[in-house]
Order: sequence, then structure tokens, then C-alpha cells
Amino acid sequence: MKRALTLLILGLLFFSMIPIQNGAAADYESIDLQPRMILENDGGMAYFECSGYHMAWDYSRPSGDSTDEDIVLWDEYNRTMTNVTYLDGHRQIYPSTGDYGVVWSDDRNFAETGFDLYYYSYSLKNITRVTTNPGDDLFPRIDGELVAYENYPGLGTYVMVSNVRTGEVLLNISGTNPDISGRNIAYFNDTLNAWYVYNLDSETNTWVADYNAIGVRISGDYITYFNRANFGKDSYVMIHKISDNTTITALREAGDPGFLDISGNFVAWSADNNTLYGGEGAVVYLYDIQAQKVMKVSPIYERIFGISLGGGRIAWIDGPEYYTGTYGMWTAELPEPGPAPQTDEPPAETPEHLALRLKLDCPADLLIKDAAGNMLGYLNGQFYEQIPGGKLLSDDGETEEYFIDGVANIDDFTYLVTGTGNGTYALQITEIADEVETTVSAAGIEISKGVAHLYSVDWEKAITGATDATTVKIDENGDGTFEKIAKAGTTVTNQEILEAKDAGSFLGILGYVGPVPILLIVIILLVAVIAFAAGRKKTPPPVQAPPQQYAPPQQAPGYYQPPPNQQAPPQGYGQPQPQQPYQPPQQEPPSY
Repeated sequence: MKRALTLLILGLLFFSMIPIQNGAAADYESIDLQPRMILENDGGMAYFECSGYHMAWDYSRPSGDSTDEDIVLWDEYNRTMTNVTYLDGHRQIYPSTGDYGVVWSDDRNFAETGFDLYYYSYSLKNITRVTTNPGDDLFPRIDGELVAYENYPGLGTYVMVSNVRTGEVLLNISGTNPDISGRNIAYFNDTLNAWYVYNLDSETNTWVADYNAIGVRISGDYITYFNRANFGKDSYVMIHKISDNTTITALREAGDPGFLDISGNFVAWSADNNTLYGGEGAVVYLYDIQAQKVMKVSPIYERIFGISLGGGRIAWIDGPEYYTGTYGMWTAELPEPGPAPQTDEPPAETPEHLALRLKLDCPADLLIKDAAGNMLGYLNGQFYEQIPGGKLLSDDGETEEYFIDGVANIDDFTYLVTGTGNGTYALQITEIADEVETTVSAAGIEISKGVAHLYSVDWEKAITGATDATTVKIDENGDGTFEKIAKAGTTVTNQEILEAKDAGSFLGILGYVGPVPILLIVIILLVAVIAFAAGRKKTPPPVQAPPQQYAPPQQAPGYYQPPPNQQAPPQGYGQPQPQQPYQPPQQEPPSY
């Protein structure tokens, strides 16, 4: 009985600590898209991209003692091939196809500005220069008339966005690896060591994934990426939805990461050495976001060199190992999206768009912390700007004003007011939920230098005007320990702060711990009481055995030595390794 109850307690504690995983592995179905081979060649093709009926790549041609790399364009609708550039003695690399034309990095002005971006119009059939930035402009990604790219001015790397028709620069921020869809730019933020989405209209950053994500691509409301797992031996295909800030796993155990792309409702990727999904070799897969299913769309190849989606089509390049021998380019139409899985659950409501506006009047500093531990504001004289979508609007030495857009888990935010002098301060915290505003305010609050007041708000209670919507913890001597705790409504007064309870009291502890941990504690105590009562049950006296002749006790053979603990290797994601750009071997030009 005691053993069973002990196991029950341990089980409750164990399962209470298991995180909830969103998304699961998916089985695939094989489909035949009837792909058509566009070109079969002996090397020289690289950096391939598809957008609808247009496919572009750079092709390495021998030119004297150096390699001449040119842009080649294929029109699948008209079945025609165009040499956009041809044997001009320069390097044209990293093509990106869009709705109206193709853009690439070009070194024809290398002595003055390094690599610049150039643009070829499908309809006008002419080439124009897009950028004149100092330093190299590389890795362009185009959508409509806007192109995102990396700029290397000499110190650091920057993400820039330009209009391919006018040359106007719309964005220049520190970062790497950009991709663009509409007015959103997905990129890696070097300062915060994570992936973010920057919106050109709101000028806000939204967190997407940590540094383990690789191959990040964006289309509409979705972002896809590989996430390494199992000590870097495997990878997951992840899909992040921007509008509600959720992430699902499209496929677990996706094999060695290859190429990845997204367009509309479909995600495509290639996987090498995938024994679970397709056997040895390389396979091309599709994920239908709407139907939530994985599809295998190619036979098993020796190697996949590139994969691209766009305009209702998919294309890829296959070949043998190590880029040797003949390999070819394939293209096919994408299928229609499948129906969404049937469910008895009602459709989820569109989440509210939440924002926060904050204002603090001195003598104090304000530090805001979100659920993930990101900070915005001042702490010990140092300014932090880590919260996605958060920014300092103004700070004139007397008043600090902040704004945070796209807030998630708003009840987990905290607001730390730290005295920088002696006097009274005023604090306003306003939640903006789809243009409906709710404000929690504190006015005339006495504070001294070093004293800290930590605010937290239950916004559901605040909307109803509850008298316990706001919690204030008080550090009276600045040692980092909050000795007192106060409850208040949406208007906090100085008297309520002065009448705060001792946080070490029983009531104070219950107020700090919260209802869920309290319930768990009560269950554990109840089970312990039952176990104790079971152990105290009266039992009948033992039957006395008849006396026996005395015998000396046997010598114990020795103390039991338990075996050493066997610890399992730690689980976690491995660091992705940077990929080296492909350098194709010099080959004879093809016969077009």
C-alpha cells in the first residue's frame, strides 16, 4: 500500500513536469506529379530557383583562365531558354525569380562597389542595375517588386530591401539570411541570436525561432525551417504561423537536411539518407499545410542539388554524389490542396491582436519582461530592447514611454519600477485588444532610490474591474528579495502599497504561489495523510513461536555495494553547421 501511494505521488510530480508538444510525426503517401525533365547536363548548374513557369540558375562557363558565370532563364510555358548574360567575363550568381523578372548578384562594377544587384524583366527583356551600395550585395530574394538581400559594407552584415524598378532602399538593419514575402522579411538577428520577422509597415520585429533553425523560408502567413535534433543526426521540418505565433512539426525524422522551400499552401524539401521515409538516398517531399499530410513526390535519387516552389509549380535538380556526372532539372505542377482534416471541435476563434502602451514618470526606471524572459527598458542603468515588437517611444529624463505590438501571453508580463531617487512616481499600463483599451494605473506612489516595485496584471480581472486584478511585490531595501506583497484593482494607491502584507506569511505565500501549484500541493498532502493513516492501522498481536534452542547468528557476507548510476546522454538540438557555397567544376558549355 505504501509503495503504491509513493509511486502515485512520484507519478503526479513527473507528469506535472512533462511539456506539451505541438505537432507530431506524419506518415507520407506517394504521389505521381508526372515531372518533366527540362535539361540534362554535365555539371555547371547552381543556385537554382523556380517561380511559376520561370526557372533560373547560374551556369559556369570556361572563359580564358577564369570561370565566367552567367544567368540562364527557362520559360516552361513557351519551352524556351534565354541566356540573360553570356560570356561577358563577369560573375553573375545567386539568381532569384519573381512574378515579373529575375534578380541576381553581379560583379561587373566590382572595383567600385563590389557585387551589385541587377534585374532582368520578362516582358521588356532588358537588364537594369538595382543597387549601388558600397560593399557586396549578395543572396537576393525577390517578391513582386521588392528584393531582400545581404549587404557587406566592410564591418558587419546588413539586411536590406530595395525596389527593383526604382532602386529605392526601404530597409537597412543588422542581420543575415533574409527572405521576403509581401511586406514581411524573415531574417536572422545577430544581436538577439534568433530568427525574426520584420514588417515594413509597422516597423516591428516578431520572434520566429531560435538559432537552431536552418534554411528559413517565408510565404504569406507561414515560415518553414529545419530544426536539428538527436545530436545533429536528424532534423524536423517545422512550420510557424505568423498571425497567431504558433509552430507545428510537419515531419519528424526528416533525414539529413537538404533544400527547403515554401509557397502558398505547400512546403517542399529534400532529405538525404532517410531510412524512415523513403530509404537510402535523396527524396523530394511535399507537405500540404491545409490537409496536414506529407507526400513523397519523387523516386530515390543519389543526390538533390536544389529544390524550389513558386507560382503553383515545383522544380528540383538531381544527380550523383559529389556533383560528378550527368544530372538533370525536373519540374511539375503542384496538386490542389487537400481538404482540412475532419474534427468535432468547433473552429478556433481568431486571436485578439494585443498591444501594450506604458508610461512612467520619474524618479524611477521601468523594466518590462515578457513570458520568455526578454526585457525592454532600464535595469541598473543599462537599456535593453529584446521583446519582439517592443520599442522605446520617448525618454526625456523625466518620462519614459514604451509600445509593444503583437503581445502574446500578456498575463505573464511583469513591470519592474526601480527608484532612481526619492519622491513619487506615476505608472500607466494600457492593454490594447483590437482597439479596446484597459488601463491599470498607479499615481502618487512613494519610492526611494534602490527600492523596487514589481507589478503584474490579470487582464481578465482588470477588464471586469476586479479589486485583485493587480499584484505588487515590494523590495524595500534593494537586495533583490521582495519582502511584501499587495493586491489592488486597476487603480493602485500609495496607501495600498503601505499596507502590503509580509510576503513570508502564509497568506502571502499562497498569493505568490498561485492556484495551480496550491492544488498540486494539496493533492500531495492528501495522499501523504492517507499513506500515514494506512501505516497506523492496528494489526492483531503476532503469534508467539515456541522457544527454540539458541544458535549463534550467521556472519553477514559483507555490505551490499550498489552499481554506479548509469546516466543517459543528454538530449537536445545540435548547432547547425554553416553551409559552404557550391563551387561547380569547370565544364564545357551546354548546347542550348
